Amino acid sequence: MRVYLAGEAGFCLGVKKTLGLAEKAVKNFGRVCSLGPLIHNPQEVARLAPNVLPVSRVEEAGELPLLIRSHGASPEVFAQAKTAGIRLIDATCPLVKRTQMLAKSLGEQGYRVVIVGDRNHPEVEAMLAWAGEGALSAETKEDALRMGPFDRLALISQTTQRQEVFDEITEILRGKTDE
Repeated sequence: MRVYLAGEAGFCLGVKKTLGLAEKAVKNFGRVCSLGPLIHNPQEVARLAPNVLPVSRVEEAGELPLLIRSHGASPEVFAQAKTAGIRLIDATCPLVKRTQMLAKSLGEQGYRVVIVGDRNHPEVEAMLAWAGEGALSAETKEDALRMGPFDRLALISQTTQRQEVFDEITEILRGKTDE
């Protein structure tokens, strides 16, 4: 078994940004909502409660500002908040936001976008929504083997995906497209 030691420990850039925006929002507004748990850290979520209230749907925020967590959200969430007049605080991790915009651009250019990652993870769900109709997710090589063929294919990885899994899926799908 290989053991990897991190050069550093602590929160990633996106989580630091999200926590900072949440603390600033609480200072400015008293209480805010977050669309789902703010981050994958129950201790920090508990520390911020009861001033940061997780909700599962945009309309549950009511009059309170709504934080978009570090995993981002679909374009539909942003539209729903605008229609409802809910103040949004976008705490999407900059790296996640970059992948969302890349997925959107590639989808608009006519590529079939495949997101390599956990299809039930909020980050992947949001990326799929940004990529547009026809976007797919692949968690395993078995998923990739069932896909294709494709005219034009673009692969994007969940930001926390293991490199080995991405490489394995890429190798399978590379043989199912010319572009």
